[in-house]
Amino acid sequence: MSKHTAVLADLRAKAQGANVLGGEIALTAGSPIAAFEATTTEGQSITLAELGDHALVGFFSPPCGLRKERLPDFLQYAAGRQEGSGSVLAVLAGTADETGELAEPLRQVASVVVEPDHGPLQHAFAVTGFPAAR
Repeated sequence: MSKHTAVLADLRAKAQGANVLGGEIALTAGSPIAAFEATTTEGQSITLAELGDHALVGFFSPPCGLRKERLPDFLQYAAGRQEGSGSVLAVLAGTADETGELAEPLRQVASVVVEPDHGPLQHAFAVTGFPAAR
């Protein structure tokens, strides 16, 4: 198991507590991802092809209580990735007003997309709970 896979598994295991129904809360590593196109908070377009093979994608929701506990782990791991911030995507569920405070630290290590709950990226990655990472 690669270091990336091991760290991702650890992040996912920590995030599992958010899914009260049990089971996976997002696609597992290696699962096919549906095509998508999104625009970051900086106005950049991003697609599945542009994201690359070894991207880290995190999904967060401002009202999620576990977000405060898990966000530092995500930020630390994302900041240390050799692939750089171009291979890290943070998806925030909510409005720009609701996610503004959460978006700020994430912009330091990731491209950030804000979308409504059950938005296109959440569908592409089969996200059913927060926080989630892939």
